[in-house]
Amino acid sequence: MRGYNAQALFLCYTTMSFTDNMEAEQTVTTKTITRANIAAALHHEVGLTQSDCAELLETVLNEISGCLAEGETVKICSFGSFSVRQKGQRMGRNPKTLEDIPITPRRVIAFRPSQKLR
Repeated sequence: MRGYNAQALFLCYTTMSFTDNMEAEQTVTTKTITRANIAAALHHEVGLTQSDCAELLETVLNEISGCLAEGETVKICSFGSFSVRQKGQRMGRNPKTLEDIPITPRRVIAFRPSQKLR
């Protein structure tokens, strides 16, 4: 695997235009970006093979996931930052029975976009 970092991957993908995609030109609705889309964009922009792009993307996502699982903050320049927040216990309500139910504390992932994405 060639030495590309997460920042290069996301910068490459976020600066791409979707002019090749006729569907994106015809509609104004939002599009769901998948791993396959990102790998194809990386293949088109960087010139790696499809399998290398898929492997690179998987490596980057595993690294991000691993860091978040350990409670670390992941910052990607010109994209944003992912962090783990601890939510405390709170009371919820079953809408069917109106019974009060305690919701246990948990960790959630928060994303804060950079100024360039706002």
